[in-house]
Amino acid sequence: MNQDGLDGRYGSTMKVIVEEGSDGGMIGSVFRDHFTVVAAVCANGNYAPPMWIAKGTAPITPQQTAVMLAGTIPGSGVINTTNGWIDQATWTVWLQFWLAHLERKPSAERPVLLVLDSHSSRFTWQAMQFAIDHHVMIYALLPNTTAFAQPLDVLIFGSFKAKLHAAIGQHRAQQGAINRMTMIGVADRPLREAFDIELIRAEFRQVGYK
Repeated sequence: MNQDGLDGRYGSTMKVIVEEGSDGGMIGSVFRDHFTVVAAVCANGNYAPPMWIAKGTAPITPQQTAVMLAGTIPGSGVINTTNGWIDQATWTVWLQFWLAHLERKPSAERPVLLVLDSHSSRFTWQAMQFAIDHHVMIYALLPNTTAFAQPLDVLIFGSFKAKLHAAIGQHRAQQGAINRMTMIGVADRPLREAFDIELIRAEFRQVGYK
């Protein structure tokens, strides 16, 4: 499991995706809102539908959800936080979302191992109790090790970022500016392409998960 942020400002050039906790390093972009995509992949090449986190305070209506997720990976979800980042409350929401989409439900006999970073939002009492109750074993990587030990960081998000950069440029050239309602749709195809079964398997092998 990992997340990545999509951030931008108006300008004449495109913006690349920035990692959570960075200062942004803006070079211009498409819109001012911030999005986070939370993704999880499995060593066998499967992946869970992504959950998108938009910046905002008002609840996203069902009508807005339908527009924002139209044509995206089946099962995708979208919620709001005040800054567009994942926080303690939305982490538990994601755990529930992810578990609901697992093909094989974990059990006491066959628990599921969830590998993630050590961000403070992960370790609330509510989230840990939910994991225990649902037979999810959490393995937190040491700080500053995700670049070479987190499967999503090593290959998949790199591929996603490059493809998204190109998709944003193509969309702007053909259809104009991207906004809050269209960003997920633009990002969906690059994410689908990055979620290649052989790439996912290769990434787990590369970081040493057998």
